[in-house]
Amino acid sequence: MDTIQLKILAVGREPAILQVVERLINGHEGWAATIVTTDEAAIAAFDKTDFRIVFVCAGVTAEEEENLRRRLEELHPGVVVTRHFGGGSGLLENEVLAILNSQKNRIMANKILGIHHITAIAGNAQRNYDFYTKTLGLRMVKKTVNFDDPGTYHFYYGNETGTPGTILTFFPWEGIPGGRAGTGMATEIGYSVPKDSLEFWASRFKELNVKHGEVTERLGETYLPFQDPDGLKLELIASKYADDRKAWATPEVSAAAATRGFHSVTLTLRSIKPTAAILTDVFGYELKEQEGNRYRYVTDAVATASIVDLVEASNENRGNSGSGTNHHVAFRVPDEAIQMEFREKILSKGLNITPKINRDYFFSLYFREPGGVLFEIATDNPGFTVDEPLNELGTHLRLPKQYEQMRGELEKSLPVLHG
Repeated sequence: MDTIQLKILAVGREPAILQVVERLINGHEGWAATIVTTDEAAIAAFDKTDFRIVFVCAGVTAEEEENLRRRLEELHPGVVVTRHFGGGSGLLENEVLAILNSQKNRIMANKILGIHHITAIAGNAQRNYDFYTKTLGLRMVKKTVNFDDPGTYHFYYGNETGTPGTILTFFPWEGIPGGRAGTGMATEIGYSVPKDSLEFWASRFKELNVKHGEVTERLGETYLPFQDPDGLKLELIASKYADDRKAWATPEVSAAAATRGFHSVTLTLRSIKPTAAILTDVFGYELKEQEGNRYRYVTDAVATASIVDLVEASNENRGNSGSGTNHHVAFRVPDEAIQMEFREKILSKGLNITPKINRDYFFSLYFREPGGVLFEIATDNPGFTVDEPLNELGTHLRLPKQYEQMRGELEKSLPVLHG
């Protein structure tokens, strides 16, 4: 993560302890501390929008502490006040570590944890299954049906466990007309791959007649653009960031070349400004890089699946939904409590957002951001092993409970998949 600056409002009569605290914090990677004096001007300048601690040292009376707390909370509601009563350097270090962990958790709670999953549209279930499990070598993590249209499959592809940030899902509506990518859409999906694997993939795509471009460079990274059988645009990106996620390997795609999960998603927009405001002001992303009309937004809350590229194309036509286009982009939160906090943030921006919806493997909220892209906020819990053991993921047709009574009918009407 980027370095988080902590300002310690030094209160008390034991400056030696404060110096030890400052040294301990600065000794931990990603953290930096500066001691601020306790005069009235310093208290007034104590800005809660910067991430800071109030550290109340030993030697402060209960009355002094209460007065300080009241004054700070009056000026800066929600500021953190921590107290140290002494007890030796080992205890002090433990207290500092506890503070850092709690502050990190608060920071993460206010940010989206990158991409959870991306959902796209396909025109043939068997063709889609073959391409993603055989050509790309992804694992079929879940085979279920569309909650709103149970006569259509909903496929989930990802790594061994279906970790958020690796999951690409599809609604394979049989025979649906092709769509057209354009503004108001997610237009490119980027997968992270090992740096020396692009030659393998280019050769594999050529051998299997996968439509693809040349290996090229963008924003300091090499990538290989390609399309799936429906024309969905994807990229394999040799990321400049470390990616230690465990790959799902197959006999044809070894772990040395396999995808690690998402690198990024690209949204194409007439104007990026209103969408960028959602990413930065609500989701906690920051603009990190720009190349031409491509603006790269990154969250430091996670190390992978953390990038959203916004492409500004003011003269491009709006996209049309259909096979070969993306349906929505889901962003990740750890649980329902934090999810509902984000719901309030979205409502405060004047946008409409759905109630919480149980999708069996996660809970979802949906809203359309100002640029027209359908966004989802999805939880980590409960995960894909809720109805299948890990070693059997994706091998059975799993149905939402409201459709279980229709199992016989659905098994007859859904296309038979051949492995």
